[in-house]
Amino acid sequence: MVPLHKPDVILMDLMMPGMDGITATREIHHRYPQVRVIALTSFSEQNMVQGALQAGAAGYLQKNVTALELGNAIRSAHVGRMTLSPEAAQVLADSVTQPQIPGNDLTERERDVLVCMVDGLNNNEIAERLVVSLGTVKFHISNIFQKLGVDSRVEAVKLAIERKLVGG
Repeated sequence: MVPLHKPDVILMDLMMPGMDGITATREIHHRYPQVRVIALTSFSEQNMVQGALQAGAAGYLQKNVTALELGNAIRSAHVGRMTLSPEAAQVLADSVTQPQIPGNDLTERERDVLVCMVDGLNNNEIAERLVVSLGTVKFHISNIFQKLGVDSRVEAVKLAIERKLVGG
């Protein structure tokens, strides 16, 4: 839609069917670097905040933002300034002050997905086993890769086994 509408600023939901918002933000930032993307979500988990900003988001706001705050964030993004919700700023501050051990910050659901990956299941099989959509599985796998600092399924499984991140 970007080439069709030529927006200056995009409000991006991070939880979407098909492609997750972090991946979409990364694609838009790569293909259209002049377009500013503001992540607008109800989540303020460290991996989501960091993932959105690393993907090129020009801001990160909670969905409970006021119309005035949203308008100010859009204007700020348009002129190249970043806007963070207080929750996102706190998450980033905490990530700097707390030592991170890769894998310790996996959510319970991400651990469930990782167990399935260790069991050798493909994305469709994981979705079926956990009774979630394929898009949700891909979203969790993306988060797992980011949290573990890996780029592939094989690396994630190897790390999970080496660090005993999953039971068994």
